[in-house]
Amino acid sequence: MNSLPECFRNLPKQRLDPDHVLIQEGVPCRTMYILELGAVEILKGSMRITTIDTPGSVFGEISTLLNEAPIGSVRVLEPTLLSVINDPRTFLIQNPEVALYVATVLARRVKAVTEFLKDAREGAAAAPTRADMDDMLDSFAKRVFDLPRF
Repeated sequence: MNSLPECFRNLPKQRLDPDHVLIQEGVPCRTMYILELGAVEILKGSMRITTIDTPGSVFGEISTLLNEAPIGSVRVLEPTLLSVINDPRTFLIQNPEVALYVATVLARRVKAVTEFLKDAREGAAAAPTRADMDDMLDSFAKRVFDLPRF
């Protein structure tokens, strides 16, 4: 976890067991989380979008920045340790290196979406099979949730 901003180390920690719903789609959440150990899944409705087990992954940043209810759910898959930011807007203002980290995560997601849309348009011309589309979507989800390197 040496690529993470130093100030993450002093944040409060939370341990969660499998099946705990960390963030519930549509339910206001005013907390941001950073994955230290473990694994979670991202859900939209009952559909699994992806699983994440990379230390440093951030959750709750979209609803924090947009001041809206979460667009998906985050459920714990295995014993998990998280850093917790209880007042993320204030924390981001006071910690510009964390704000840059979150901005970089979001920029990588926008880049991945742009690349995916290009690939999908090119793939549609070749009439991909359902398996091809599933592979493309899995690859896309991994790129979207990849972490920035500092």
